[in-house]
Formats: sequence, structure tokens, C-alpha cells
Amino acid sequence: MPGGGGLRFTSFDQPVGSPTGARYIMLARTNSGSTTNDALYMVGATQLGGGTGAGTVVVREGVTVIEPGRVAENMSDRRAGVLDSGDFVVTLDLSGVATNDRVLYRSLGGVPGIAVREGDALGALPGLSVGTSITDAGITSDGSAVARFDSIAGAASTANSALVGTNGTLLLAREGDAPTAPTNTLAGGNWSAFDFGNFWSAADGSWLARGTISDIAARDQVLAVNNQVRLQEGLPIPTFGTLSAIISANMVSNGRWFARGTTSVGAAFLVIDDEGTFYAASSLPMASELVDSPGEFLSTVPWNVANGVAFLGGTANSCGDTVVAGFTSSPNQATNAVWLVNVSRILMRRGVTPIDLNANGLEDDDLFVGITGLTGASLNNKTDSGFLTDDGWYYFVADMVNSAGTLVGEGFLRIRAVERTPCSSCPTCPADFDQDGGVTGADVEAFFLAFESGNACGDTEQDGGVTGADVEAFFLAFEAGGC
Repeated sequence: MPGGGGLRFTSFDQPVGSPTGARYIMLARTNSGSTTNDALYMVGATQLGGGTGAGTVVVREGVTVIEPGRVAENMSDRRAGVLDSGDFVVTLDLSGVATNDRVLYRSLGGVPGIAVREGDALGALPGLSVGTSITDAGITSDGSAVARFDSIAGAASTANSALVGTNGTLLLAREGDAPTAPTNTLAGGNWSAFDFGNFWSAADGSWLARGTISDIAARDQVLAVNNQVRLQEGLPIPTFGTLSAIISANMVSNGRWFARGTTSVGAAFLVIDDEGTFYAASSLPMASELVDSPGEFLSTVPWNVANGVAFLGGTANSCGDTVVAGFTSSPNQATNAVWLVNVSRILMRRGVTPIDLNANGLEDDDLFVGITGLTGASLNNKTDSGFLTDDGWYYFVADMVNSAGTLVGEGFLRIRAVERTPCSSCPTCPADFDQDGGVTGADVEAFFLAFESGNACGDTEQDGGVTGADVEAFFLAFEAGGC
């Protein structure tokens, strides 16, 4: 552990990336020997952010002084937020007086402080105050803190949970509150519960929540983005019956979002953003040269947890690339999970993809990317356990196993998912693709290098995909001699 005086990490939780992936924040635990000081949050810079990926401890349980005489404690919330600048927000408790110990702890410009505290007046709800539960922290581009506030002091039990932004002053949604009821439901209804760990926010202020609404039990579970329902239990899905369960969902800090669940006919599905495509597990066969067994496809079979689905989760960068993970139908349990790039190409396989522990560029460490437990507890920090940077690197947490399948430990790892230039540096004038100030044959070569690699800069028509239409759009601009 950096600066830990010889302490070593024992586990990593879900790494949360900044909008471009230049920074990340992650909850981790050490071998301190005490549950009162084993947890910490660390912030790190990726290659895109000019760093090595190694993190710096920003808060340590039982050690970091938050205010005079009070240190951080009870750090267990995997949901946190970070910006490309390194500004961050987390939830934690303070030692000492229990009536004001829960806080949103935030750092802006390297200066830490408390953004919201238990017992404070809750500006979004006049006359009420912050209760004992603040979870699912996020941060917007202006540095404002966002969170799920539960057990709001002074509120009725049917209206004591809310999603709040702008440091406690902006009401996004509230249980039992008709003015903030979600829109686009099958039959109306107010929010009745927000699921812990399923409120996510993006730097631009967008947000996602999974929860229940005041409707009949067969259609009360919903997923909403910016308070508009995108998925609802009982929703008819062409060829898949009706939606029966939204198992989990997440939103990346750049605003991309994912959801996974099951349908009435037992099909597992994945939804990415609002593209309207339900990816059925059984409809995603593996590439023939990479199959583990004949006819292999994504499958729910390996799970032994209630309501298990094929997909382990997903993430995306802001350039249009995605990485999704899931179990397959292979009977070989040692290798029956894969990570897919852009829902088309296998990036990694369980028990097969090597880990270069000593960074010598050789596959000689007898270590492989693994998943060693399928029960709820052991999988908790393996779902949605990675982020994808705008320069194409996938940073993730996984078990590390040897060739015998024995667990060696957990690792915070990275792998090149896509060869690309960060989309923030794509040419503003497609005809001058190499950005040298002139339109020449070199621009044709530069364009096709991007196009053939699937680089988002090749999306000259800006429809979200790199297709043949982009070639036509490029040449129209190129032959016109400009943009």
C-alpha cells in the first residue's frame, strides 16, 4: 500500500473512472489486522492522465483526520466519484458524536472538506435535515456532490429517501413525491424505493436509478435515466416475452449506461444506453476461432446465485467503445467467462488470458485472469469492475489464478482493448485528417489507418459507428478540399 509502512492490499473493490478515464477512484482493503483501519480510498492517474495507474491513498479509515479530533471510519461504500482533474467525493462516517457522523467528503483542487453532513438542513427539502444514511456518491463537472439520501430526518417513512444533487440543494427525485414521479411508466406511479448501490451520476449531471414505484408487484421495478423510465418490469420485449427482473445497472461518469436482467421466458439480456437493442445472451456466439466448446454462447448456466444472469456488467468510454463481460455455455468452468469489446470481439477469457506480473513482456508468471467464486459475496466486486479510457485501455479488478486454477490474489490490472487516439483529439475538419493544416494524400492514409482499426475518429459522419458511410463522408470532404 502506498505510504502504508509495509501494509499490503488484500482486496480491491470496483474502480470508478473519470469521464475520459484519466483518473480513477477505488475502495480497497489492507492486512492491517483491524476492521477499524483496514479500508481506504485511493485516487490514481492512468496512462491517459499521465500516470502509471498506481494510486495515492486519499482517505484511510481510522487514520485520516477529517476535522479536529475526528477521523474517518466505516468506509464501505463502493460508489464514489472522480473527475479528470482528480477532484473526488466519497461517503464515510466520522469518529465521535454519532448524531452528525455521516458525511459526504469531497476534495476540490486538492483541498478536502465536508460537502454535506448528517444533521444539516437539507436545502432540497425545506424543513427537513440530512439523516443517518448517505450513499452512492457522485461528482459533477462543477465539483458539486450528488448522492442518495436515506432516512431523511423529519420525513415520513414513506417519503424519507431522495436523490439529491448540488451539495444537498437540488432535488432529483423523492419517494412518494408526485412532482418528481418518473415519467414514461406503463401505468403511472411515484417512486417508492431507490435501490442501494444502484444510483449513478455522470459529470454532466445525468443520473440513473433502479428502484420500485407505486404500482402492482408485476410491474413495480423500474430503471430510470434522468427520471425517465427506460426499463420496467412487465415491459413487452419483442421475441423475449416481458421483462421480469432488472438485476443491476450502472452509469459511467461520461454518461454511458448499462442494464442487465432477465425476461419471462428465462432469457438473459443486456441493454446499452438508449440504442434500443436488447442483447440476448444466447444470441452472442463467440468467434469461431476463440470458442471453448462447439456452439459456445453467453449463458446463465454457470451461476449458482439467485437471479443470476449471463452478463457480469459493462463499461464504455466516450469514444463509442464498450467492454461487457459474462459467463458462457462452455462446460469447462475454468474458462467459461469472457470479456467482449464492442459486443463482437473477445478481449479476455477466464483462466486463459495471462497476467504479466513482473512486467517483462513475457507470459512466464503462471498467472491468469480468473473468477474464483460464483456466490453473491465473492462476485460483489467483480460486477461492473472496470472502466474504459478514451485512449482504449481497460482498467479492471479480477482474481488472479495459476494454471491449476488456484486463487493467488486479486489484481488491479489493465489491458489494451482498442487501439485509438483519444476522441477528444479527433480532427475537427475530417478532410485534414492528419491535422497538418493542409488537405493532401497523407490525410487519406491517416483516415484509413483510423477507419480500419475502428478508431472513433474514423466516424466522420458522427453517427456513433465506424462504417462504410464514413468513407463516403470523408471523401466528400476531401474532394471538396475542406469541411
